[in-house]
Amino acid sequence: MTTTPADPAVLTVYPSDETVPSKDQEHASAARRVIRNALALSFARPFTWLSAAGLTVLLPGYLGDVNLGKINAAFAFADWCGLLVSLGITTYLTKEVARQKAEPGQLILNALVLRMALALFVGLGAVGVASLVTDDSLSRQLVYLLSIHMMLTVIGGVLTGALQGMQQMRCVATIDAFSKLALLGLVGVFLFEGLGPRSVAVAYIVSDLIAISWLIWAVRRIGGLAGSINLHSWKALMTGGLPFFVWEAALLTYARVDVILLSALATSAVVGWYYAAYRIISLPLFLPVILMTAIFPALSASVHDSTLFNLLCRRGVVVAVLTTVPMAFGLILLADKVIDLFGYPASFSNSVAPIALLAAGLPLVAVNMIIAPALSALDRQRRWALLGVGAAVLNPLSNLLAIPLTDREFGNAAIGAAAVTTCTEIYLLAGGLILLPRGVLDGSTYAGVLKCLLAGLLMAAAIWLASDFSIFVLVPLGAVVYGLGVIFFRAITLSDLRQARAYLRGPVEV
Repeated sequence: MTTTPADPAVLTVYPSDETVPSKDQEHASAARRVIRNALALSFARPFTWLSAAGLTVLLPGYLGDVNLGKINAAFAFADWCGLLVSLGITTYLTKEVARQKAEPGQLILNALVLRMALALFVGLGAVGVASLVTDDSLSRQLVYLLSIHMMLTVIGGVLTGALQGMQQMRCVATIDAFSKLALLGLVGVFLFEGLGPRSVAVAYIVSDLIAISWLIWAVRRIGGLAGSINLHSWKALMTGGLPFFVWEAALLTYARVDVILLSALATSAVVGWYYAAYRIISLPLFLPVILMTAIFPALSASVHDSTLFNLLCRRGVVVAVLTTVPMAFGLILLADKVIDLFGYPASFSNSVAPIALLAAGLPLVAVNMIIAPALSALDRQRRWALLGVGAAVLNPLSNLLAIPLTDREFGNAAIGAAAVTTCTEIYLLAGGLILLPRGVLDGSTYAGVLKCLLAGLLMAAAIWLASDFSIFVLVPLGAVVYGLGVIFFRAITLSDLRQARAYLRGPVEV
């Protein structure tokens, strides 16, 4: 990333706090906090990534495409149940806790109690609906179990949102890492013992209970569950969370409706191919997720300081692209080798084309992960939600055309679903850029993105020329070439690295 006069807070490293103008000192402190929060998340993230990677290898190999498709369909049903429980409260809570000067304990307590009441109500309804719409006994039992998992997940989401709002990122990361490793261990043991797909759902529930117990302890330790139950707070939570709920509903619609349509228009095996592709391309998203988690509270807290706010957005966008471009190009070119590396059954060769199509959208997803919290911090979440509603309409309509078309032409309906998903991300990115206030992103931001893309193209050329070699040669080769390209095109400079080091060494004002 190249520093420019538009970003004064990153131009100078002051030798001591006494010589720093107060506004610049605040900017430096905020930047340090974001970097340190991101690093706190990064230290634990390899463990959560290991869990995700382990599940990506284990599930297709031990369950096969048909059972994997049934689990994916059950997850899609459970996701809708979780949405009805969430009501957008977690995101609203994170923003409000980050903004509040007083102790937010009562707000967190009421959010937790409200979420638990909603989970009980929706969970009972989910059991009834699943009994009516699902004929296959295995699919029905998976729906029951994964609906319980989703209820527990959204309850834990309140506690996680509270800790993120208080910028307790190290605690969030540690709990997430431990619970995910527990999940991987349980799934591995159950599958090795031949217990089948039901045991996978049980493993999710056990890991949820571990995470919730730890989260409750962590929130109580810092006084985050104080005060009394107040129905007026419930109303404020539901009202404040409504725009986020609309966005989450739209997001879930376009993110999961493809699975529902694939289940209706194709076989369980096709759904399994698509699920395997989705799991693989989700692995690189841990970096933008870390960045989004670290930057959202900082954006919410700095919304009245346009210079700092713009700085965080600009740097966030460039870093998101910088970290996802090599992964996108790598997966596009090496999708078949990844399938072979993971030892999937031969039928999963049908996941190669969906992987390539979904990977093309990785940088778009990463940038949208910065734009979304920026708009929320600016209280423009209603406009972003309306944009999401548009995606929720366009995506299923497009899938209704693309899924039958690709099934007829290629014998693989997952190709159509993957293509529509990436096109939807293009739509969201274009709309998000329009919704951002003028000046938040500037010419240097787009120049930084272009430099990352040029470095990625250089890397892709090197991998393509050496495509006959093993993936164990191609991945390091791509990393080296991309790193050299980043330096050559000045996507990141020594000045940027020195500035980041200075922020890490300097004090953080709390």
